[in-house]
Parts: sequence; C-alpha cells; structure tokens
Amino acid sequence: QRSQSRYDQLSLKSSVNSPNLMNLLQAIILGIIQGLTEFIPISSSGHLIVAQKLMGLDKPGGMSPEQMTAFVAVIQLGTLAAVIIYFLSDILTITLGWIQG
Repeated sequence: QRSQSRYDQLSLKSSVNSPNLMNLLQAIILGIIQGLTEFIPISSSGHLIVAQKLMGLDKPGGMSPEQMTAFVAVIQLGTLAAVIIYFLSDILTITLGWIQG
C-alpha cells in the first residue's frame, strides 16, 4: 500500500486506500453544510445527501448508508448542542421564571 500525498489526504473524493472512511476535509465540509442549512426552511439532510453524492461518498469505497446515517446523526447532535450552549442563559432564565411562578 503506497503512502498518500498531502493532496490525496485532502481530496474531496473518497480514497481508494481507506475504504468506508471519510477524510477530515469531507467531514468539515459536511459539517459546514449542516450548520449553514439547518436553520433555513429547506432540509439540511437533503443538502447533506447531495454533498455526499458530489463527493463520491455513496460509491463503492465510500461510506455505507449506515455509516453516513450515523455521521449525519452526530453532526445534527452537534447542531443541537451549539444551539443549547448559545441560548443557555435564556433557557435558564425562562426555566427559573416558570419554576418560581
């Protein structure tokens, strides 16, 4: 097995040398797509599916449907965590106000 060049490691196409894996650049791009499209009234999941196909992640040597579903679930949990962290003070204020009546 030959060693990969820096360009091959950052390539948007799935690597033949690492089947069923996504490289870091692909993960970052999908994460950015998720973050940018989550709050518009068009499915962020749909955008992720289109991006997967454009990057060749759906082809043999790419990720299995189960792996892609797991990845999408994790980045959607990341979006949820970011929203909770961003609005934490508001959430606490509302919750305390509700408890205190």
